[in-house]
Amino acid sequence: MRKTLIFFFSAVLALLAFSESYTITFKVFNSKTYAPIKGAEIYLKDKLLGKTDDNGILKYEFEVGDYDITVKAPGFKPETRTVSVILDSDEEFYLIPSQKVKKKVKLGEYKRKYAILVGVSQTADKNIPRLQFADSDVDRMRDILITYFATPPENIFVLKSHPNPDKGENKSTKNIFLGVLDKIIKLNLSPDDLLIIYMSTHGETTPDESGEEPDGYDEVFAMSDSKLGFMSTFLFDDELSEKLKKIHAKKGLIFDACYIAGRKGMVIQTEEEQEDDLLESSDFMITSSAPGAASYESKDLGSSMFMAAFEKTVEDFKNLDENSDGYVDSSEFFDGLKKNLEVLSNKYLGFTQTPTLEAKNVIPLMNIKVATLNIKVSPKGAVVYLDGSKVGEVKDKLMVSVKVGYHSLEVSKEGYQKFEKTIKIHPGMNELLVKLVKEGGWFTGKVVDSQTKEPIPGAKLIVIGSDNLIETDENGRFEVILPKGSYSGVIIKKPGYEILKYNKPIVIKGQKIFKVFEMKRVAASSEESEEGSSEKIGTFLSVRSNLTGAMVFLDDRYIGKTPIEDFPVDPGNYNLKVTSSTGEIIKKQITVMSGKKNPVFVEFSKIPTVKKEPENPEIIKTVRIMINTIPSGANVTYIKDGQTHQGGLTPLALKLPEGWYSFVIEKEGYEPVKIDEDYYLAGDEVEFNINLTNIKARSYFKEALKAHGKRKIELLEKAYSLDNYDKDIAIELVKAYMSYSTKDQNGEVVHPYTGKAMVLLNELLSTMKDDPTVHLYAGIIYFNSFDYDSARKEWKKALDLSPSMVQAYYYLYKSYKIDPFIFGKKKKELMRRYALGFVSMVKYLKLEKSYEKELSEIYRDFPDLKEWGK
Repeated sequence: MRKTLIFFFSAVLALLAFSESYTITFKVFNSKTYAPIKGAEIYLKDKLLGKTDDNGILKYEFEVGDYDITVKAPGFKPETRTVSVILDSDEEFYLIPSQKVKKKVKLGEYKRKYAILVGVSQTADKNIPRLQFADSDVDRMRDILITYFATPPENIFVLKSHPNPDKGENKSTKNIFLGVLDKIIKLNLSPDDLLIIYMSTHGETTPDESGEEPDGYDEVFAMSDSKLGFMSTFLFDDELSEKLKKIHAKKGLIFDACYIAGRKGMVIQTEEEQEDDLLESSDFMITSSAPGAASYESKDLGSSMFMAAFEKTVEDFKNLDENSDGYVDSSEFFDGLKKNLEVLSNKYLGFTQTPTLEAKNVIPLMNIKVATLNIKVSPKGAVVYLDGSKVGEVKDKLMVSVKVGYHSLEVSKEGYQKFEKTIKIHPGMNELLVKLVKEGGWFTGKVVDSQTKEPIPGAKLIVIGSDNLIETDENGRFEVILPKGSYSGVIIKKPGYEILKYNKPIVIKGQKIFKVFEMKRVAASSEESEEGSSEKIGTFLSVRSNLTGAMVFLDDRYIGKTPIEDFPVDPGNYNLKVTSSTGEIIKKQITVMSGKKNPVFVEFSKIPTVKKEPENPEIIKTVRIMINTIPSGANVTYIKDGQTHQGGLTPLALKLPEGWYSFVIEKEGYEPVKIDEDYYLAGDEVEFNINLTNIKARSYFKEALKAHGKRKIELLEKAYSLDNYDKDIAIELVKAYMSYSTKDQNGEVVHPYTGKAMVLLNELLSTMKDDPTVHLYAGIIYFNSFDYDSARKEWKKALDLSPSMVQAYYYLYKSYKIDPFIFGKKKKELMRRYALGFVSMVKYLKLEKSYEKELSEIYRDFPDLKEWGK
């Protein structure tokens, strides 16, 4: 069968393949002067294809396909991009001159960090166009500064044009903004401090009447009280600069506004050049567009293009540290920002929006060794200590900056048990929810057999009046913290033993209580016991079979493996199902009689060959078993010879004697996972990597499958926030984002969640890069955004991972069919190539009924394919 499949796929690929070469003419220019660059080196990955001539030109022949090309030249920044070869074509590269700055500030930790964030979606003048996302972009920038720049939330001033009085937000008027700057001045910041100013608004240039500006123009910003014809209501760069000169901290300016880079457009100024006002009073200035160019917003992304690129840059901040010094400085950050903005703008706008950096100094912005910890505590009002030092009181939530690594955490509140834990801080945002229990004490003890006094493992205890279900360990011991109070007793259950009801009160006052409970085995008959009492036998079920270890289900409830002795059960009729390790299933309807032992024997026809234990038991042969779970911290128990043993918490490495083992992995809030019994040979190293399923997340997921519209998205978002490793939830959320549509004010259909779908898919592409389904849906999003080249790249990856993915073949055929930039004979060849792949795979997998509509479309284009494969 395998040879047949290999032959089939080889035949299909041979039919699909065709080789034809085309000439690509590379033209390389200086991005500032537009002059051709002689001697620029063109690379295909690490292979040098050649150098450009006096006219900045190099020609090279390629076969049809996608190629990653890098262009390098001395004194310029290298540029890499994907070149799609389908016809003879020109590829122009505009290299940016290498930026040089006066000096690089010594790296170190800032003592204090402050930020002023200004958003102006709407001004007082209705003739000034409204910006859709300026105010919301301010909120996004605030989250970024807290999460990635470790800026204390209380040190961030948020000024928006649509204030929310409940949150204490101020309007972004000119006077309020200048007033906040005055507050910053009074703080007497030093060069050991950092101030970031971010403005998302309209920008414009106006002739400079003072003659101070080197390019002859002043930059002005629209504020929420600005009116056309009243220039005093606008913020001038001179006014901002005068305030900034009085602030002695390191200063970074970030402007998401049109035309602020200036008409002259000095990307960097030399010692001899006169500096403009804003650059003279700051260390660096990043503007969202090139000199004299506009900036844009994106409905698909739900933000400005600049903010979307900014978010994408910080999410990959660990890869920005080019010199590996542990910090991301302003120059390194800009390099990543520029790359992301150009990619996103080309994708969503169809042309390039290029940011600009003007700088006197390179200063550190992000310490990749410092992260943010967001602590939420229930109930509120608890005090948090980190490594023995008080960091604050939790009212709603508490955000603190902390170094990456391990820390001791202590949370305390009067009347509640102190919470103590060692936590691991990862780069970026770390969320921690602490639920405090009311002050109480330890209730511990042991459960033993009343006759042998041997410990009873696996006995289940319920403390009446609490929510705790406790299970004894392999030594018969249990322990639990209970809030202060009086509890009416304990109930203990264990198959093969009488139910123990302890009706004396358990009083918790803060001290540790230790008790030993003795359980009686179920009597063998109804005759009088040794004590002379006459007791009736309880109602029990015993299940035996000719195969040890078969799984037993009673009305679809798992009750254990054969042999099962004296399992307590209520009288009545039941459906019994017993499953062997060979996959054989035996079903029976049984009647359990009251007051009797009810034995059932099940005989299997298929008996597996049992591997022998080692011949020489004196020689200990071991196997190494590693169990990893996501999330970690799951409890592992293993069963050998009918005895349950405690393994530990994941990630876990066990060194066990050779033999038969089964494993159970459990974590509160997640579905338990059972690894069926198997024989492990000495010297083996076996690794299990398990994604645990969040019970609550799955509950939201099941509810979402029945819902529609925004309600479905809300439920899936809740599920994904609880378990972002569940592929089913993630893919369903992507599909919900993509399918949701509404109408704008003009009655046009819009898809407001496309940006979210792309962000989520980018996450999945990093965590599930080997999953063809993820690449399939990434391609669909690109396709819907008319980015056919990127779409095809994803679908080809899907086929590399799963050659039988019929949807990918169809979408490739469809994309070539509607792509307006591919035409003529080449278009027909490419369409046919993937149409043939689709038809072949559908017929081979016998899926004609599922794809009738798609097949009809292809047969209209290529009638001869209808007979293909017959």
